[in-house]
Amino acid sequence: MGTTLTTNESVRSPNGQYVLVVQSDGNLVFYKGGSARWASNTEGQQGVFLAAQADGNVVLYNAAHAALWATGTNGQGASSLAVQDDGKVAVYKGGTFLGTVVKTDTGGGVANIRNGPSLSAGIVRTAKNYAPLTIRCYSTGSSVTGKYGTTSLWNQLTDGAWISDAMVNTGSNSAIVPACGGSNSGGGPIGDDYPSNYKNAAMDSLVDQWNYFNRECTSFVAWRLNSVNHVAFHNRYGGQHWGNANTWGPAARAMGIAVDGSPRRGSIAWSSAGQYGHVAWVAQVLGDGRVVLEEYNYGYTGRYNQRTVSASAYQYIHLND
Repeated sequence: MGTTLTTNESVRSPNGQYVLVVQSDGNLVFYKGGSARWASNTEGQQGVFLAAQADGNVVLYNAAHAALWATGTNGQGASSLAVQDDGKVAVYKGGTFLGTVVKTDTGGGVANIRNGPSLSAGIVRTAKNYAPLTIRCYSTGSSVTGKYGTTSLWNQLTDGAWISDAMVNTGSNSAIVPACGGSNSGGGPIGDDYPSNYKNAAMDSLVDQWNYFNRECTSFVAWRLNSVNHVAFHNRYGGQHWGNANTWGPAARAMGIAVDGSPRRGSIAWSSAGQYGHVAWVAQVLGDGRVVLEEYNYGYTGRYNQRTVSASAYQYIHLND
């Protein structure tokens, strides 16, 4: 998105599946196909426009320049808003993720927003059902049961307040934002969030949307790069043929992407050993010289796996980690 979107202007994801549009009725609506994912609920306003401001906030204004809705990412410096192939409307400062917009979905009634990730934390305000909110990171806390089941995940809003993941519709049962407390060492494993249509099909029976065979290590890491690192990665990313895992390091270096011995959360653990090599996603960097990896097809199982290994066992490719 550029600096502003005015009435009837829109921004579409690169794959064409998602679109954010400022409608003539005054509503800002995010669609997948013809189905609305969330809306600003500002219909009836005149001359509405969306502005990405120099202070980092993305704000919806009416013709009188009264603010109707905002992402709450102010104080970060000039930012931009992106509609991504993974179905997120996200705010970035350069390559730094600031937050993504979700909607409350309680099954009826308001959602409580608290000052901590716990049911015992004080309620600071409430949000109407289907209200758009911007979340920046996640943590775990009290288990909460909502419309889509029970979860201990909590999402922190851009103002520091918290809402249970059970009270919002993120499109996933797993976290869709980084762990709170820093992305380079903390966080921990996300779990098997690999798309169900790929993991439930026979191994190598499908070519995924990133042009890899399903349930291979390369397919899983391509998924994580898109869904967590927010890189539109695919087999021909940057004009290089990334191919099997053993050629990922040379492909990265040909693009000027760092490949080194220093792991960071979200970096790609890469090995060229064996016939095909191996790649995995770094979930956590421990303080004792080890890393926690998430991966598919380790040991040729075609399945999800977690391992804690010596950091020196791999080289690390850095793609927006």
